[in-house]
Amino acid sequence: MCGDLLQMRRTGFSFFCLLTMAVLCAQAQKLSGTVLDAQTNKPLPYVHIGVLNKNMGVISAENGKFEIDLSKADKNDQLLFSMLGYEVVKKDVAYISNLAYLEVKLVQRPEQLKEAVVHSKRQKPIKLGRSNPSHTTIGHSGTAELGLGGEWGLQILNKRKKYWIDNVQFHLRFNTVDSILFRIQIYSVKAGLPHESLLAHEAFVTSHANQHWIVKDFEQDNLILDEDVIVTFEVVRIWWSKKSDNQFFITYGKGYQEGKSFSRASSLDKWAIGERPPVTMFMTVSDY
Repeated sequence: MCGDLLQMRRTGFSFFCLLTMAVLCAQAQKLSGTVLDAQTNKPLPYVHIGVLNKNMGVISAENGKFEIDLSKADKNDQLLFSMLGYEVVKKDVAYISNLAYLEVKLVQRPEQLKEAVVHSKRQKPIKLGRSNPSHTTIGHSGTAELGLGGEWGLQILNKRKKYWIDNVQFHLRFNTVDSILFRIQIYSVKAGLPHESLLAHEAFVTSHANQHWIVKDFEQDNLILDEDVIVTFEVVRIWWSKKSDNQFFITYGKGYQEGKSFSRASSLDKWAIGERPPVTMFMTVSDY
């Protein structure tokens, strides 16, 4: 219908008719809905929702609700719903673009329990990545509560060794925001790009005002690093305060020149290499 508006205008449709149809077309491009757990029927927060390799992604809110603009999607595209621990759900844009509301239920993947392993640490931890903060930063401010699923991180090369992953850390130079919820990802590498997550479940960490080093502990996950990986962070949710200027500045990193920067603007967007400067981000590991 939307593609026929110009032809309708030429054939004598009234301005009011055309205006009404144009409004309906615009509304049809925005899809609202809720993401639920298929077993418990409870809302799923912070689910990645987007068209693969296209910058139009969002994440679901705490109540599982979402709204996404599909005006730039092609009719042959698919809208993906993705969260660690659940099967990916795909919906054809040609079908859902005609819906006013969409309820999506994600099915949990069977969890494979890992054997608990006790390992001793080195006296001096090993840092892999950019652990030296520079004086260059990029700032964020505003009133948006939820992120869009965008990620930023760097590649960490493994020199044919085997390590336990203890934690992931990154640096904020200046932070006046009450609280920020970050999501950490550790990806395997395929064809030079992030591939599959090495994590069994979502990894969140919360920062608070005036906190500089943000640390996500992975000691209880028994993760083994035996390949090159790409580590990223994502701003998931921000709790603003009316008494603050609500700013935080992410610090660029020095050293580790071999670690390339990887980023994407929103959920399931195409990965970019080197578009953003390398962030101060590293893994602390122990000998296996």
